[in-house]
Amino acid sequence: MSDTSFDEARLAVAEAQLLAYDVMFDAFVANAGLQEYDFDSGQTRQKVTRADLSQMRLAYQYLENRVVTLRARCTGCGVTIVRPGW
Repeated sequence: MSDTSFDEARLAVAEAQLLAYDVMFDAFVANAGLQEYDFDSGQTRQKVTRADLSQMRLAYQYLENRVVTLRARCTGCGVTIVRPGW
């Protein structure tokens, strides 16, 4: 087992979850009257309403960051976290 195989597997799962979020957001955008969506992230199934979209966007942003980080690990590039010095 190579050093990156674990991260590659995690990347594949995170990308699939990100795709599920994209499909959900597209469903809400395409149908303005849609009030509820059966969301399957690959790990859980839940009903998402329009009121939940702000929280779902936060989860989406987390997943995007995770995908970028995992891609960097798989290709050997480093990820630097920069914080202010004050």
